Amino acid sequence: MHGLSCSQKTDKNNGLKFLGYIETLPTTQINNNSWTIGCEVLDRDYANYYSYNNYLPELGAKTARLQMGWAKCERQKGVYDFGWIKEIIIDLKARNILPWLQLSYGNTIYEGGGDPTLAGGMPYSQEALNAWDNWVKATVLLFKDYTNYWEVWNEPNLRNKHNTMQDPADYGKFFIRTAEIIRQIQPDAVISGLALCGMHEYSFGYIKSFLDYLKDADKLDLLNEITYHPYPPIPEETYPLAERLRSMLSEYSATIKIKHGETGCPSGRQISGPLEKYDWTETSQSKWLLRRMCGDYANNIPTSIFAIIDYSYPKTKSLYDEGYTIKMGLLAKDSLKQVSKIKPSFYAVRNAISIMNNKWQKTDDKPVIMPQKDFTNAEDIYACHFMNRQSGKDMLIAWVGNKIPGNSMQKTLVDLSVRPVHFEEPAFIDLLDGKVFSIYEKNLKMNNDTCVLSNIPIYDSPVIITEKSEISITKQLKKGLNIQ
Repeated sequence: MHGLSCSQKTDKNNGLKFLGYIETLPTTQINNNSWTIGCEVLDRDYANYYSYNNYLPELGAKTARLQMGWAKCERQKGVYDFGWIKEIIIDLKARNILPWLQLSYGNTIYEGGGDPTLAGGMPYSQEALNAWDNWVKATVLLFKDYTNYWEVWNEPNLRNKHNTMQDPADYGKFFIRTAEIIRQIQPDAVISGLALCGMHEYSFGYIKSFLDYLKDADKLDLLNEITYHPYPPIPEETYPLAERLRSMLSEYSATIKIKHGETGCPSGRQISGPLEKYDWTETSQSKWLLRRMCGDYANNIPTSIFAIIDYSYPKTKSLYDEGYTIKMGLLAKDSLKQVSKIKPSFYAVRNAISIMNNKWQKTDDKPVIMPQKDFTNAEDIYACHFMNRQSGKDMLIAWVGNKIPGNSMQKTLVDLSVRPVHFEEPAFIDLLDGKVFSIYEKNLKMNNDTCVLSNIPIYDSPVIITEKSEISITKQLKKGLNIQ
């Protein structure tokens, strides 16, 4: 049993020696990780890929989520122009990034073809459905040598301005016809379904109806992943729902997995869109993303971070909104859709990706917190224990959760008692700024398989403790990015 005990102190001297900063690597030097970065909305020209493509390898995510855009590919019936997306996919592959391609949104050149916007509706006329099938077939044939990772439609449960959503059975039927085309052309394809808008208690009715439709049609084997888009103000709120979803899926299949297909936080208040009711800042955005990433990593949930850059929605006839800017990017944009600023969240996410990769395995037993009486909010401390798959070295991740991330950088000093863990030369990493510290010998005590660490600073953003030998450290902060 892994045990972690803590006692709170108020001394501001944290007893740590500054060593430098995390040395991060570009994607071309990273073999594999489970992180995806959102490069959506290119199909509707809300963003410009070539304004930010040089930033992607610096971030370190090995997968990028793209929306194919039927309406942009087929502007004239039966005539396809894939040039715009093929250039992007080739560029991603050259940067050692796997494209995750979503087949999505309608096409107004066909009667009953739906609209190429959020909540625009799926094609429903026979002519439009036949055209959709032909476009999907042409798309998979063209890009099967670049990726085997596909997603069918985006947020079918998003209500439109008439307060209606796509029926889950209708979506199930549409998913089957699309997935069958993919699987016929590419038998080893990994197919994601639902791409559910949000994740709440009431979401399970929609999910169950979709799964029941697939089960009744004997087509559950077409579904590899269920993706959903959680945007809670407190990142940790969705993990009980994730466990409930896994439990539900186990009743249908032993192989269908879950993934956060979109998840993120704004860097400022939005007039509409996810988390629009809160006064976010660049600091709280960074903390939210780090807590989401560490929580997902600990709960074995692959994650797509939404999004690489800010973008603006125009007014559409599908929704009531008059148009608004999504401020959820790791990069800020100007009026010409060019990068105007690298946000602190870019560096924070890059720090997390550089450490939390596939070489670490979470231990079977979750650390148990046994607080002393002077620590009254121990239930708000999240602590996870990982072991290196090859070296057997330990890694601890800890943060204060269960509340909306704030702007304060004030840390609380705690004593940690962890077993079975052995540290020889532990390093402390603050993922927010990438600073690395050495823990003084006087702050480290080993008693058989129990490690006691004293005066460890924690706050509402994740920190990591692991052996110094397990990380790469640079003396100078990388102020600029190595982009062309």
